[in-house]
Amino acid sequence: MRERVTYSEIRNRFLEIYFVGCRDHGFSGWSSELVTTWVYSPEFDGTYYLPIEQLMLEVVALVLTGGWYPTQVSFHRSEIMRLLSANKLESMIKEVPQDEAEEFLNDLKILKII
Repeated sequence: MRERVTYSEIRNRFLEIYFVGCRDHGFSGWSSELVTTWVYSPEFDGTYYLPIEQLMLEVVALVLTGGWYPTQVSFHRSEIMRLLSANKLESMIKEVPQDEAEEFLNDLKILKII
């Protein structure tokens, strides 16, 4: 069994690919919304298997919409709610180290998810 991917690693990977998207497509006319969709769609499809990893990816994607794109906000919030209804947050977070769990839970509170 592979090791769980941390919240920081998921966030960093998303930002790395977002940077490439902005560099390679943003200056040729793509909107930030389109770059965000490009990053999320092909790069992360099927990458994370554990529910906590999937939840963390959705939170990262939601944060990086900045709240500016209602369709994306709605999509990621729906995915977050789907994951939380299928898996108890307490169960998902129990294997996460305390400092990482606190950071993640704080983000969920700021986003008014919990």
